[in-house]
Amino acid sequence: MSKTISHEQDLAIKSENGTVLSAGAGAGKTFVIIEHFIEIIHRYRDKKGSEGIEDFLSKIVIITFTNKAARELKKRVENKLKLLSLESSFWEKVYENRSVCFIGTIHSYCFSLLRASKDLEFSRFEIVDDAMIKQKIKHEIIEYIEINPRILEDFSIKELQHSLEKIFFTPRLRVLWGKDLKSFDEDSLIVDFFNLYPVDMNFSYDNSKKLKWVEFLSSFGMMIEESDPKKRLRNLSHLFNDLKRLPTPSKKSVAPEVSKAFSEIKDLKSALIEFAESLNRFDKSLELRAQELQKLFFSVSKSYFEDGKISFSDIEYLMLTNKESIESKIEEIVVDEFQDVSYTQFEIFKNLVKGDFKKIFAVGDKKQAIYGFRGGEVSVFESLAEKITNNLSMIDNYRSFQKVVKFNNDLFQPEFPLEKVQKPQIEEMGEVCFYDIETSNEEPDLKILETEALFSVVLEKLEAGVSELAILYRFMPPAQDLMRRLIEHDIGFHCSLKIAKSRDPMLSIFTHLLSFKVEKQAIENAAFFIQGYFDYLNIPVTGLLDAIKDFSSSLSFMGLDISWIRFLSRLGVDYGHVDLHLNEIQQLEGYYAGSRTKILYALKETADERIEINVSSKLSQAKIHLMTAHSSKGLEFEEVIVANILTNNRGRSDHLVLGETPLSFSYKYENKRYLTPRFLLERRESSLKQEKESLRLFYVACTRAVKKLSFITGLKFHEKVKEKTWGYYLQNNLPDSKKYDVKDLKVEKLSEIRPIELFQDLDFQITGNQKLYNVSIMPEVSVARLSLLKICPKRFFIEEIIGLDEKDYVVKENSGAGVVSSAERGTKVHEEISNFFLTGKLPKGKPYEYFQKVFKEYESFSITSEKEMKFQVEGKMISGTPDLVLEKGSVLEVWDFKTGAQSTDKNLIYLTQASLYLYGWIQNHQKSYEKIVSRVLYLDEGITVEQVFKGISELESEIENLISRVYFYQKEYPEHPSECSCKVFFPTESVLSDNQVS
Repeated sequence: MSKTISHEQDLAIKSENGTVLSAGAGAGKTFVIIEHFIEIIHRYRDKKGSEGIEDFLSKIVIITFTNKAARELKKRVENKLKLLSLESSFWEKVYENRSVCFIGTIHSYCFSLLRASKDLEFSRFEIVDDAMIKQKIKHEIIEYIEINPRILEDFSIKELQHSLEKIFFTPRLRVLWGKDLKSFDEDSLIVDFFNLYPVDMNFSYDNSKKLKWVEFLSSFGMMIEESDPKKRLRNLSHLFNDLKRLPTPSKKSVAPEVSKAFSEIKDLKSALIEFAESLNRFDKSLELRAQELQKLFFSVSKSYFEDGKISFSDIEYLMLTNKESIESKIEEIVVDEFQDVSYTQFEIFKNLVKGDFKKIFAVGDKKQAIYGFRGGEVSVFESLAEKITNNLSMIDNYRSFQKVVKFNNDLFQPEFPLEKVQKPQIEEMGEVCFYDIETSNEEPDLKILETEALFSVVLEKLEAGVSELAILYRFMPPAQDLMRRLIEHDIGFHCSLKIAKSRDPMLSIFTHLLSFKVEKQAIENAAFFIQGYFDYLNIPVTGLLDAIKDFSSSLSFMGLDISWIRFLSRLGVDYGHVDLHLNEIQQLEGYYAGSRTKILYALKETADERIEINVSSKLSQAKIHLMTAHSSKGLEFEEVIVANILTNNRGRSDHLVLGETPLSFSYKYENKRYLTPRFLLERRESSLKQEKESLRLFYVACTRAVKKLSFITGLKFHEKVKEKTWGYYLQNNLPDSKKYDVKDLKVEKLSEIRPIELFQDLDFQITGNQKLYNVSIMPEVSVARLSLLKICPKRFFIEEIIGLDEKDYVVKENSGAGVVSSAERGTKVHEEISNFFLTGKLPKGKPYEYFQKVFKEYESFSITSEKEMKFQVEGKMISGTPDLVLEKGSVLEVWDFKTGAQSTDKNLIYLTQASLYLYGWIQNHQKSYEKIVSRVLYLDEGITVEQVFKGISELESEIENLISRVYFYQKEYPEHPSECSCKVFFPTESVLSDNQVS
């Protein structure tokens, strides 16, 4: 992005007294949020100086919608304040008090307010996983049914459970179900129906012609104007019932608006007949059923909060219904992604600022409102814009090249006719390309056709040397077809998928272990099933019986989570995905107070719950990212292919039996399932929202591209492309194709594609003994963490694989304030050296003098200071920020600056970190070097420690040796300190005596 602030950015940054900022894709909204935050503090300083700055900062709130976005924003704010702290004592004080300013999600902020509220009851609340809440809801439903079994005449327990989960996880619905039951209002229902099925008759036609469609349209036109809702419904019902089929004109013989009207009449006809029948069937008995359903809701609600276990949605509900108990002192609240705010969240924001909208700075883009399924409402953005006079826009695009921006403007103008078009700010032209499928198959399977075409384009891109390619889907199942092709051709990729827990073999192993303990199975029986899972995963294990016994005996003094890790470690199995299971195991153990029987039952009950996993194949070569358009929000890629656009017309279907109010439900009549009139209308509203949101999602996908944007299209067989797909919209709103590249893509081979079997075909990163698989699902690891392997692989295992910090398992005496002071001084020295590369100035003092002395010989080198890096090492994603990278010709060096005294352990760790950065730099830049050096400068002592590699192969050997320690973490290494915290975790063999097995 440009370093100079544009006029529209400057207006937003300096805006006061409430602002709604519409920021298009690539407009630099995060930059503006940070600069606006700084501007708020500037204003305070100009008025009051530094007096009371800590209290003022505590009244500034910045809300993001994901923890990841919050972490990134916190980091950028902190970096900005670091630089400013060098300028004056005022900013130094701001930096010291930065933590009192809240930057995070709405749920974390509201939870902190609840805990601090007047109502002491809230202080005991604990946030648990949704699965725990679902079990609570099911338990309450069963208790109610035992007394009122008649409710099962229409619904199964499972149907009621799923529907009530939706209600209790949606605060707005929860409020609606808690209101007094309104009587059935037929007139308002009919009015709402016609509002949902409008027909635009604002056109002229020659009604003198004796054509059937003309006669029909004339009759319809008069009936639709009837002011009495019941008469209008009755007259149109007669009209449609008298027709065997709707008389429609040929599209070629009439104006487009006439064709559009008949399409709308067709939708109205099919819906009206069903709606009229639903109205006729609704009687007093159905009103009684509605009352019974509301009683069930109240029964679940009555004891809902008794156990103190709540979900994130409960936080919103409590904030909404207990606003008089909540105290908040806010000077300004900044809300990012405001287009995804729900009605409930909007009410919460309004309550927090006590109705003073001048305290809200809202940033969003209506065109990117894609979270309706989570409660987001684009109309909330519009509602706030009406309440705040200061409405600003940022339409400059600093992300994408010229052709990409102009194409998206043209393509989506019909969908967003009132929105301002974006202005590209990058000079390069870029490329937009349509790969138009040609095939001789008369009835092609579009799903297979798309996959084959997509794979051909991927091969073409790889041959052309693409550096980064994202393939974006609306739904991920078709991606598995492509994954199969990529695996068969040994092509690396990254992908994120959701799978049922029951498909995760490691979780199944844990369930069998617990069954052995709870159900007192024979150990040979448990071992048989567990061995089968390891065989399925192709992991050779030895000592399985002893490991099962150890798991059983260690439960009483170590708990489920640590016993599970010990079980895997005894078998030499490293499973990077284990952190997902640990979190759930720990929550289950807390929720059920350690009852293993209840925990086992809960695991089996939630086997169909879906979990998200990140998978990668051949990480060292992976240039391809497969993901949903939802997941791509906020990201950017050099090249983007928008996939499965011909076949993505499938909407979200929840199959719920209860709707937004007690009058919205399905019921059985003569062994058939029917919907009440209100429920029918709600389904229609949901469908219309999904269609609109689908196109906004298409916009998000298209705007992720930086240089190149491509589509797999079917222009040659337009009539086969289904309505409501992205491809249908593309073909009907395609900008002038002469401006863009259109390439014919012949696809003749349409072999059946078998979806992958995840844990076999992908070879997940599960290692047993000496076997190392190609695909990693281990979480991202920092360079600092990974360097622990050099001196203690066991400690790395505890902290990185298990996820425990040293403070969690080792009790240390307070080392005094000197340590904190030393750390702050080290940070200050780093900041000064980093700032030196911007200003050319350094303070006086020994550490800076030594740095200048060493650096003098490198002034002609290319320098990269404090820039974050991400790279892969043996199937693991590594991240970190090197202090300094110096490059010139065939020489590459990484420097690490340290204050304080050197030691052998420190040298090993710091040199290892520098070596990892060297490896990552070479991998990311694909260059060859003859001299490669990792260097640690101890600035206080005036000493440099270095490691010189003769070439890339020697560096690679060093890194391979380091990573191998992950899989042999129980082996002792010469560098291992004599006193190490890992010994607390790994007990002696005497503790594992078979006598302890119960």
